[in-house]
Parts: sequence; C-alpha cells; structure tokens
Amino acid sequence: MTSYIKMNKVANDAIVTSQYRHSSVIVGISIVLLLSVLHSVYVTSQLYTMNKRIDETVVDCKQDEVKNESLLRHRVRRFEGDAFIGAHVVGRRGSTIERTRPYQQSPASYFEWDSQQQDLSSMRLVDVIDDVRLDGTFLEIRASGYYYVYAQVTYYGKGLSPIGHETVKINNNQRLVLMGSQMYQRIGSARYGTGNRMSNSDSGYHGGVFYLLAGSKLGVRPMATNAAYHQSYFMQPTKSYFGLFFIHS
Repeated sequence: MTSYIKMNKVANDAIVTSQYRHSSVIVGISIVLLLSVLHSVYVTSQLYTMNKRIDETVVDCKQDEVKNESLLRHRVRRFEGDAFIGAHVVGRRGSTIERTRPYQQSPASYFEWDSQQQDLSSMRLVDVIDDVRLDGTFLEIRASGYYYVYAQVTYYGKGLSPIGHETVKINNNQRLVLMGSQMYQRIGSARYGTGNRMSNSDSGYHGGVFYLLAGSKLGVRPMATNAAYHQSYFMQPTKSYFGLFFIHS
C-alpha cells in the first residue's frame, strides 16, 4: 500500500512538472511574439516618419522651385521693355571747344560726357549727372548689382610723360580706382621723322565687371600719376566714351 502511494505521488509530480514546462514554453513563445509585434510596430512607425519627412522635403523643394521661378518672372517683368539697362556717354568739353581738336584736361577734374540726348528715364538703374563739386560728369547707380563698366579715352601726348586715364568709384565720399590705362607716347618727329601731330594720337581702353551699390557714382579722370601735368585728349564721340550696363542683381 505504501509502495502504491509512493508511485502515485511520483506520477503526480511528473505530471505537474510536465505542465509547468509546457506553461513555460507557452509563456516564452508569447513573449517572443509580443516582442515581434512591438518591433514591427516600431519599424512601421519609423518608416512612416521617414516617409513623412521625405514628403515634406519634396514639398519644400517644390515650394522653393515655385519661389525661384516666381522671383525670376518678377525680375523679367521688372526689366521688361528695357532694351538697354545702363548708359553710354561720349566725350564733351563745353560748347565753345571743338571736340575734333585736342584740349588740355586738368588732372584735378573728371572728364565731362554727353548723353547725346538719350531718354534715360526708362533706364531706371543709371542716371547721368553733372556734379559741380567734383567738376565732371558721372554715372550714378540707382539699384545695387553687377555691372560691366568700360571707358575709352584717346590721348594726345607730347612724349614728355606717361599719359592715361582711370575709372573711379565714389561712394560716401570714399574714392576707389576700379581700372586704369596708361602709355608712354613718343612725339611724331621721333617716331616718323616728321612733325605730324596726329601721329601722337592713341586710345586706351579698359573694362570689367564690378558689384556696385545703389548711390555709387562712377567717373573717369586723368591718371593720378599725371597730377603734375595738364595732358591733352581728343573727345570725339567715336574716340572717347564711357558707360556701363546691368548684368545681374
């Protein structure tokens, strides 16, 4: 009887142990499944967030494209109808002096220019002004931007010193030389063995791109190295001229 009871107890313990192990397996599988579900939810959430950011980036790019296109169209409309945005002026030296003859220019003064009665009101970026304080004619910038600036002057040298000209930017009473041209001419008799005055005539040209602020003035004067001399120049429209044109803001 005692033996039977012991066998029955062992059998019951085995059954309990088997049930416990079975429950442990089920719990383990449940935990694994739960972790898998949580991982799937996390991955799905991350993918959703990434896709949302990608969509927002695409929208931002499209908005930037629209803004850039709108800005470009605005600039085109702004300058629409202006065949030439800038100014071109030619030599002038008063009504009593013939432009076909050389004249002496004071190194302390800027050259005078003639707009040839162009309608500059439509050229909304540049004004041609005569400044009495600076004693010369200037191109005044009304809108900041990149401009191509050029100047040509025809010299009538006597072979005594270098001769040249320089383009100067004036902004808030500060003067900056942007470009300069210079040469050393020989008198006609030394070059050709004759006294032909026109053999002394040479042209100097320079040009370049500069960023100019609104309110800046540009003028042309004899080169500063000639400060001690009154050099002579030809101011014919085809020989001496000055100008600029707008490129980009």
